[in-house]
Amino acid sequence: MLISLLDDFTFDGMLLLSNLNLSSNHITYLSTQAFFGLSRHLRYLDLSRNPLFSINTEVFQHLYSLQWIAMNESKFCCYANQAEVCLPENNDIFFTCGDILQNSLLKGTSWFVGSLAFLLNIFVIYFNFKAKRLSSLTLLIISLSLSDLLMGFYFINIGIHRFPFSWCAQYVL
Repeated sequence: MLISLLDDFTFDGMLLLSNLNLSSNHITYLSTQAFFGLSRHLRYLDLSRNPLFSINTEVFQHLYSLQWIAMNESKFCCYANQAEVCLPENNDIFFTCGDILQNSLLKGTSWFVGSLAFLLNIFVIYFNFKAKRLSSLTLLIISLSLSDLLMGFYFINIGIHRFPFSWCAQYVL
C-alpha cells in the first residue's frame, strides 16, 4: 500500500520521531501542517521517489532539528534551508532560491529599459494612429509596438519586483 496524501497534523503526537522515510510513495503535495508535531526531534526526512508537484513554502519552517532531507528535485531545497544536507544538490549556476535580480543595479537597469520601451512604444502607437492612414505596414508596426509595450511592462515589474507585488519574492521553476 502506497501513501498518496499527507493530511494536516498526520504526525501530531509523534514527538520522539527522529527518522522519517516516506520514499517511494505517491505523495504529490505537502501542505503547511503536514509535519506538524515533529518540530523538536525530526532530523532525517526522506521524500525521494515521490511525484511531488507542489510544496507549501512553509512546510519545513517548524522542523528546527532537521539536518538531512532528500527529495527528487533540488528546487524544493529552497524551502528546507535549515537542513544541513538537502539532496539532490544543485550545481546549476543559474538556479536561485531568492530574487531573480539580486543586484540593485540590475533591478534599476531593468526598470529603466522597461520604462523606456513602454514610453517609446506608446509614442509609436500614438503617431501611427494619428496618421489616419492604416496600411498593412502601419498595422504591423502597431502590433509590434503593442507586443513591445507588454514586454516593457514586464521589465518594469521585474525591476520593482517587491512593490506592490508581495508574491514576487518566491520563485520555483
